[in-house]
Amino acid sequence: SSCMMDLDPGPCRAYLPRVFYNRYTQRCEPFHYGGCFGNGNNFESLAECNAKCAWIPDHRLQLRRKQTDIAPKACRLDMEVGVCRALLRRYFFNMTSGSCEEFGYGGCQGNLNNFKDAASCYQHCVHRAVPLKIKKRSKQTNNNNNNKAARCNGESNSEQFVLPRICLMKADPGECTAVIPRFHYNPKTSNCESFTYGGCGGNDNNFSSERSCMSVCGQVGYVQR
Repeated sequence: SSCMMDLDPGPCRAYLPRVFYNRYTQRCEPFHYGGCFGNGNNFESLAECNAKCAWIPDHRLQLRRKQTDIAPKACRLDMEVGVCRALLRRYFFNMTSGSCEEFGYGGCQGNLNNFKDAASCYQHCVHRAVPLKIKKRSKQTNNNNNNKAARCNGESNSEQFVLPRICLMKADPGECTAVIPRFHYNPKTSNCESFTYGGCGGNDNNFSSERSCMSVCGQVGYVQR
């Protein structure tokens, strides 16, 4: 989508008032266009920009929000490796893809869009990634009388399996035509599986590696009710 492109005034030197959609603030904002080249995130009026971009659907940003409820500031920062030379596995929230993605952190400085694991990143940045109860399993026992007594007392031996909602989304290649290898979690097989991502749109069940997919969706368990 042109709305998700970076601001690009182009190489020419005109000073034309234009408007672009800022994916970090999630607002249409003014800029000056040089008059040539640039990209599609370039509108002649605020009304045109709002009509095109102001209501980007949830499947692109995957943020359950009201009009004034934008992603936390840290999640809107660009990925920054810092100035040091370590290679620490960290995760950042990518506003373009709407996913938490792995990167190599240098070990110092950088910014707040830097999480030690994918689960922490999703918890902080993706409001929809909350536990969802999807099925029950009951413990088996030979003592039926104990089971009946437990039910009479309002107790249950059942356990609840929980998954983040993003893990229940179907694999979505998006609207563009790039060929980017990604992974999604398949709740039917309980595995992270490869698929081809087109580069834009899609949903949050989209991970840059099998490991990052499993760290979010593959380490859930049974929670005693």
